[in-house]
Formats: sequence, C-alpha cells, structure tokens
Amino acid sequence: QTASNIAKKMNLSVRTLKHPITGEARKVAKKLILQSTKGTLLIASGETTVTCRGNGQGGRNQELVLSALQYLKPNQIVLAMGTDGVDGICPQKIAGAIADKETLQKAKKQHLSIKKFLDNNDSYHFFKKTGGHIKTGPTGTNLGDLVLLLTT
Repeated sequence: QTASNIAKKMNLSVRTLKHPITGEARKVAKKLILQSTKGTLLIASGETTVTCRGNGQGGRNQELVLSALQYLKPNQIVLAMGTDGVDGICPQKIAGAIADKETLQKAKKQHLSIKKFLDNNDSYHFFKKTGGHIKTGPTGTNLGDLVLLLTT
C-alpha cells in the first residue's frame, strides 16, 4: 500500500496484481515485464520457485530479477525481495535484488553472461559483481515476497 501511495503522489498509475504470483521465477519475470505499461508501477506479491540445475547461490527473488534483466526495457526498473529479509542460500543475508539498465551496462562492461549465471542458478554472484543486492537484515515478518516493476 505504501508503494502504491508514493507512486500515486508521483503521478504514476498503479496496477496491483490481485492474485499471488506463483510458479518458476524465470517465467514470472518474463510475464511481469510483458504486462508492464508506460507510466505504471506494477505491484505483485506471492512466492515463486526456482528449479535448481546449477550449483550457484542465490534465491528466488534474485533469480526473478536476473531473469527479468533479459527482457528489461531501458525505461524499467525491477525489484524483488522477501519480506523476511532472507532470499535463498547466500554467503550473507540478502533480501532480494533490484536492477535497471545500469545493471545491464555493468554486466556488459564486465563481460558477464546473464545466461551463464542463470544456468548455474548463481544470481547471488551476478549481483555481487554488478550491485543490486537488497540487504535489510531479518525483519521479523514473513508475508511473502514483494515485486515492484516501474516503467517510466
């Protein structure tokens, strides 16, 4: 509700998904990007899943954001985080990640392949190299995950 109120004060439209997001983080990321519209903050909540095929580190929220980067338009920013402040298995407590076109530029500059990090389920190390980790520490709540997708 707070994100919605702030977005409205910024003269943005707000679209809150009525049903919780579920399913593979990668598919949800693509679906959310395709649903976004200019001048709108898309708000979603729920919990996605990750099919682990690699031996990397990270969590469903970091993987959702890393997956979204493949489809992200220059005028978009995406955030996904666990409300409890913990996302998956990482060397440090990470709540999730946030990314935009600058994240993509940093990845290109370092010759990082999004596909390789996704193939190894290693979203944690991708965001460690490019920035974007969200660190809140334990919040004492666990209401699910929050995803924000802003398209300006």
